[in-house]
Amino acid sequence: MHLVGSPLYHTAVLQFAAASLHLGHQVVLMDRWTPQECWN
Repeated sequence: MHLVGSPLYHTAVLQFAAASLHLGHQVVLMDRWTPQECWN
């Protein structure tokens, strides 16, 4: 599983998310990053 806590318009974030999808991993997109949502 790949957790994306940054906007996908940033190139590095998009590339890591795309690579994870290519490898068959699940990608979870967060609306905004908060520590509480990340650990729950």
